Amino acid sequence: MTDTSDGLLDALSNIANESNVVIDADFDKIPYDKDIMCFPDWQDLVLFGGEDYQIVATVPQNFEGGVVIGQVKQSSKIGVNLKINGVEKFFTKADVENKIFNHWRQK
Repeated sequence: MTDTSDGLLDALSNIANESNVVIDADFDKIPYDKDIMCFPDWQDLVLFGGEDYQIVATVPQNFEGGVVIGQVKQSSKIGVNLKINGVEKFFTKADVENKIFNHWRQK
């Protein structure tokens, strides 16, 4: 379990990497405020924007409650496999770290 204060994909990536698994997630199942769609990069804001504090957790399949956005799977790959716009895209930890906001990143 972790929070999304540094971005949803960062949270999913951290869970996947610390657990040595792949997380299959579906963008269409992620709840977000539809008003954000007025921005040209709105999907990136949903995935990589921070300060939108929510809790993300892996739970047993029979768990009741919450919003299910994907599944945890054992795999030879470690990271997040995201279905977005009908296409699956795999994100490694480095891919995610290059997209999230970092106060200390050298330009």
